[in-house]
Amino acid sequence: MNKKKSDKCRHRAYYVKRINETIDKALNQYHRVLAVRFDLRFPDEENRLDCPTRYYDAPDVISRAFESVKSQIKEDIKRKVKAGKRTLTCDVRYIWARELNQEGTKHHYHIILLLNKDAYSWPGKRQTEMSFNYLSIYQIVVNAWIRAIKRDDHEKDHHGLIHLPVKGFYSLNRNKPNFMTDYRELTERAIYLAKEYSKDYSDGRRNFYCSQK
Repeated sequence: MNKKKSDKCRHRAYYVKRINETIDKALNQYHRVLAVRFDLRFPDEENRLDCPTRYYDAPDVISRAFESVKSQIKEDIKRKVKAGKRTLTCDVRYIWARELNQEGTKHHYHIILLLNKDAYSWPGKRQTEMSFNYLSIYQIVVNAWIRAIKRDDHEKDHHGLIHLPVKGFYSLNRNKPNFMTDYRELTERAIYLAKEYSKDYSDGRRNFYCSQK
């Protein structure tokens, strides 16, 4: 393996440890877990005459997004409990990594949400769907990100800023015989966020984080 390829494959051990701990915490609380992987990108501002504050530089943009995700899910669970699912809960756990594009000019985020599968059975968006379910995890993340970057919901091109990758979600069930296979597949996918390559250490900003509980 040449040095360039080796650099791209290198992972930070602490990040890997935190990823494993976060996944295990979700599975210790819920025997069925839905893990969903998203890419969050910033809009191109150069051609906007009304260009707002540069959210590329805002250190709290990702925390604002996750606060919105948690708030929306909390309200959604309240509605579901009121509708009859008396014991339903969904504590949100997450992993995120901030990275640079290949040109080294623009940041983006990779995130993973870990949720109670009894509350959310799938992300709620197929690749061919053109409509959006307000209560789906996909739409919750869309809402959260456009609020974090202070866009309006009527700006329909914002949907291109939130990407659900192909095979971007995993369903884990501790009681199923294929659990360990699914667990390994999720862990291997999640460890991509721990790679050193494409992280930006020049500005002193945090490049990786996991929920604490």
